[in-house]
Amino acid sequence: MNDDEIQEPDQLKQMLSRQSQPFDPNQSLNRVLSQARRQTATRDVVGFFMSWIWVLFAGFGASMHQAYVKRAHSPSTKSPRSQTRPNHQQGE
Repeated sequence: MNDDEIQEPDQLKQMLSRQSQPFDPNQSLNRVLSQARRQTATRDVVGFFMSWIWVLFAGFGASMHQAYVKRAHSPSTKSPRSQTRPNHQQGE
């Protein structure tokens, strides 16, 4: 075996023992809660704007549908030929 392979676990243990800090559950909890609040606020704002966009799309769709229905059922859209008699029947 190589000396580097043997020294690696020892070096890792030394590094971990030097870098270990006491665990503070309140600090971890506060950090997680602040991140969750920020994420929730972002989602709320994005959701609010997306709901307004959908309301606008629904309004445009309803207006288009209403205009289509009015145009389809109004008598002025029919051709003038269908409203008058053909010429050969007028003389009779």
